[in-house]
Amino acid sequence: MYTKEQREMILRQHQEGKNVTEICAEYNVSKSSLYNWLRQDRPVKSQRKTSITCRMYYELEQEVLRLREEVEILHRAGRPARTSVEQKLPELVRLNTEYGYSVHALCRALEVRRSAFYHYTLRRPEQTVFQRDAEQLKLAIAEIFNESKCRFGSRMIRVKLMERGYTASQVRIAALMKELELVCNAQKKTLQEYRRVYQYSGHAFAVNKLKRQFTQTAPNLVWVSDLTYLRTLEAVYYLCVILDLFSRKVISYTLSDSKAPKIVTNCFQRAYEKRQPPDGLMFHSDQGAKYYSSELRDIMNKHCVVQSFSNVGTPYENAVV
Repeated sequence: MYTKEQREMILRQHQEGKNVTEICAEYNVSKSSLYNWLRQDRPVKSQRKTSITCRMYYELEQEVLRLREEVEILHRAGRPARTSVEQKLPELVRLNTEYGYSVHALCRALEVRRSAFYHYTLRRPEQTVFQRDAEQLKLAIAEIFNESKCRFGSRMIRVKLMERGYTASQVRIAALMKELELVCNAQKKTLQEYRRVYQYSGHAFAVNKLKRQFTQTAPNLVWVSDLTYLRTLEAVYYLCVILDLFSRKVISYTLSDSKAPKIVTNCFQRAYEKRQPPDGLMFHSDQGAKYYSSELRDIMNKHCVVQSFSNVGTPYENAVV
């Protein structure tokens, strides 16, 4: 089998005047093959007075036939050039069965890989495992939802599904409920109900006396405080900070590895010794357990400090810290 370059080199030597017998002996080519190559490369005159070889004419003819076939395929397929592969595959199967086009021609015309076509026709299951599980889950979800009289949401339905042996996340159950258009009748608690349920009813002193008056006219009128934690590679540390609401300056802070009430009391005593505020100072914080401890309240009463607390569920009432 000779390549195109080898054939061109042999024909070039013949054009230069080399004998046919010598060429055949040198390159081990039969005379019939050489004469066949010469006949194929013989120039043919066209209407435009340009010369082309027989081989070029044959290649152009095959190209025209291929393009005509592709145009015919696109016409019969409804020109789905801009559609997705999933939409093209059924058309490929239809054209292959009805008109007998080759798979190679169909895939080339519609720009689909042949592996995708064979996977769709030979190895494609009717439903995937995920789709079959989804259908079973939909039936179970609808049954549980109807048994609960439309009261269960995705969380409770997940609990009931686990009791029946199903495994599914709450997010997937919520998505399937959305597909089934299942909406529970349960109403969320309003903010007023939340405050009424979770308000510290046992502490009558937990009253918001500051009432978001975050702009003060003089220092040492209102101090605000908050407690947070800092997680490190070694341990967790707790930080208590006290600010003067007039200048927003940090008066005192305490860092400790314990969340005992003394972290707040020590921080307040440092701030009080440093500033020596007048009587009637207001100390505002959230309703954390460390801020209404008996030890801190005794110190507040001793120094005539008015204590104020932000309401439950309203963190912006202590957002200045």
